[in-house]
Amino acid sequence: MADFRQIANVEVLTDWETAPYNPVISMPAAALPPIPGGTLYLEYGGDFVLSQTGGLLLATGWDEIRQAVERILFTNPASVSPSGEPEAPDYIFVPSFGTGLRRQVDMPLNQAAVAGMVQKIRQAVMQVAAVSPSIPPQVGFARPSLETLVIQITVTLRNGQTGTIPFGMPVTG
Repeated sequence: MADFRQIANVEVLTDWETAPYNPVISMPAAALPPIPGGTLYLEYGGDFVLSQTGGLLLATGWDEIRQAVERILFTNPASVSPSGEPEAPDYIFVPSFGTGLRRQVDMPLNQAAVAGMVQKIRQAVMQVAAVSPSIPPQVGFARPSLETLVIQITVTLRNGQTGTIPFGMPVTG
């Protein structure tokens, strides 16, 4: 009976906005328990990867942290479009989850847009528990062409290690 009450404790699952984020799956910790030994290896826009033995490959270490940051950055929360139309969230069970960086694709690029992206990126990175709370991530931009913006995020972990997360996106303006 005690185990059932612990599993069925709905109060733990109701406060999504203030729930601590699980460093392994980058979702509110109450959403799912972590998988022992890592999380499922899943590149953004890709599919699960099989291990040499035929099982699902687990992401560990830096891959796990990078994937958690990417998941937060590229997941669209519920919002309202510039025309006033509601936009559905990608993750329907937690409509506020994610930064919606994908919605910036092909949007005009100006100083205000870049400042907004930097703020969203920093907030997203700081949600991952393995990231150092005292060292804000560094966000760099490069524009190899008028249509492409390359973003590089340098992250410092709690253990002092640093790593970078680079990605590109199409833009206009």
